[in-house]
Amino acid sequence: MSAVGETPASIQEKQLEELKKRVIEQQQAEEENAKAEQQVEGAMRFLLESEAKQRLGNLRIGNKQLYLRTVQTILMLYKSQRITEKISDDELKKILVKLSEKRETKIKRK
Repeated sequence: MSAVGETPASIQEKQLEELKKRVIEQQQAEEENAKAEQQVEGAMRFLLESEAKQRLGNLRIGNKQLYLRTVQTILMLYKSQRITEKISDDELKKILVKLSEKRETKIKRK
């Protein structure tokens, strides 16, 4: 759908410019994600004991979705001031058990 008078070279230039814009936007998004991830890691260093940090790191590799829910929960607990000291490995295990519990749907028939 090129306009009359557009040469193949000008069309290619437009496509190249669009591609460059998309690449730049993607790089910026990746940089923002990396910064956010660094902030989360810094917060976890502050809020977790070393064994708990290691467990959370393993979880990040093995189950990204549960890792994200766990980090979100820990940050929420910190913001609501329910965390007064660093979270131990045992406390992290309890949080993980709560988050990974499957909810059963019970159907009662009358």
